[in-house]
Amino acid sequence: MPASSDLTLQRSDPDADSVDSRSIWQWRNDPESRQMSVATDEIPWERHRAWYQQAARDPRKVLLIGRYRGQALGMVRFDLHAGDEAEISINLNPELRGRGLARPLLAVSCGWGFAQLGLSRITARIKAENPRSLRIFAAVGFTPAGDQAGLASFVLTRDCLAAPVDASSTL
Repeated sequence: MPASSDLTLQRSDPDADSVDSRSIWQWRNDPESRQMSVATDEIPWERHRAWYQQAARDPRKVLLIGRYRGQALGMVRFDLHAGDEAEISINLNPELRGRGLARPLLAVSCGWGFAQLGLSRITARIKAENPRSLRIFAAVGFTPAGDQAGLASFVLTRDCLAAPVDASSTL
């Protein structure tokens, strides 16, 4: 596991034409990302740009960029729901996959969500045919909460967060 000082979080740049926006778009259109996403179609730039612009302004969404030793590692999105619950989505930079960084990014992000957003519960939906993500979410402390339309639902509460979290971030 990387040192916590090597992994940071920051809010994504809200400009729809920013490097963050373009990175998220490229990562989302990566073939492996598309295969594991709920929607598998390739996203045209203009559609992504419109989504990003709306998401960056939406007070019910929080877009974060994880960085590992200064390099963009991945995107984490919290979709805030009523009360103190949010659904989390994560997508890694394809260039950094396979290095054991997804679990620490997820753990730090969840710790940040509990501490900074005041969440008491974080949910996730994962394709059943995505064993790598299923293992990563379980390792962080997410527990199964049922299946719906081919997606496994998981839930994490503050007291179940398995990984120690140093939310050292530039937020």
